[in-house]
Amino acid sequence: MIKENKKADFSIYLVKKEVFVSFLLIGILFILFVFRKYNVGTDTQSYVDAFVSGDVKSHDQGFKFLVQFIRIITLNPRIYLMILGTSILWPIFKSSILNSPRPVLSIVLFAFFFYPYSLNILRQFVSISIFYYWGIKYINEKNLLRYLVIIFICSSIHLSSIILVPLYFLANKKYNIYVLLTIWLLSIFLAFFASGEDFFLFFQKTQTFIELFYNLKRNYLAGSQSLVIKSSYIRLITFNLLLLIALLNYKKFSKGDHLIFFNLFFISIVFYNILYQFMVLGRIVFYFEVSLIFLIPIVIVNLKSKTLSRILSFLFVLLAIVFFLKVFYLNGEAGIFNRA
Repeated sequence: MIKENKKADFSIYLVKKEVFVSFLLIGILFILFVFRKYNVGTDTQSYVDAFVSGDVKSHDQGFKFLVQFIRIITLNPRIYLMILGTSILWPIFKSSILNSPRPVLSIVLFAFFFYPYSLNILRQFVSISIFYYWGIKYINEKNLLRYLVIIFICSSIHLSSIILVPLYFLANKKYNIYVLLTIWLLSIFLAFFASGEDFFLFFQKTQTFIELFYNLKRNYLAGSQSLVIKSSYIRLITFNLLLLIALLNYKKFSKGDHLIFFNLFFISIVFYNILYQFMVLGRIVFYFEVSLIFLIPIVIVNLKSKTLSRILSFLFVLLAIVFFLKVFYLNGEAGIFNRA
């Protein structure tokens, strides 16, 4: 009895520790979001200018109403960013606590994979965050009316959110594993063969791991021409690897609340494989892709080998950091960081 109480107390301690560290990380991201320079995120300056002037060009009435409401309270752009930052980060924090077996890992993955984008496409990420807290909640509760209200709010902030309506009927269903494998392999085929030139360019750049290392050593470390690998390829390889691992463990995800995150991530991979060359269309992938911050911890926790779990945790965090550096720091892909 005493041992059981000690185990229960230790479990409560671990949960409280996860919550505290998660809150601390979200707090850091929030401070960076609010007090960044206005040239961090190419759209940030235009958002601030529209707020200060009151001339919001967006056709999304919910967002226009939000801006006008904030302007009644204050004209301080930092408070405006504070409200937007809260709208993005607080639902992600709450959803991580409720839906992830490793909230800290979920927030770390969000920070490196998606946070940079949230500094640029602010309206869309407000909608995404609302969906991943309230939308997921109402899908699990099978409350269609409340779900539709949430999607209406999201689409009034960013119209593209309307694509989330059918998810209520699709996201929590179990599908035949062979059908999923066929769709996935077809999407990979389309990703590499939709453009023959791009396909051969991909292999010309990556070649083999041996040649990749050789070129890196010869060119980059020698101070001459650097080897260029697009962040889209990093995402393509990393996310498809994760999906493969998840597919191999599909039976574990066909039960309980885990299924919804697998299905969302599956949709994101199929869309991304097909649309990754088209940045504007590819932005709809974010609605589904954020599910990976929940799926990765779920996959890791369900592995039988603790050693393998630690290796995969390290691997995915490392890939997330590489992706972060590539997108956010090295050359500002997708217009996320303006060095000018």
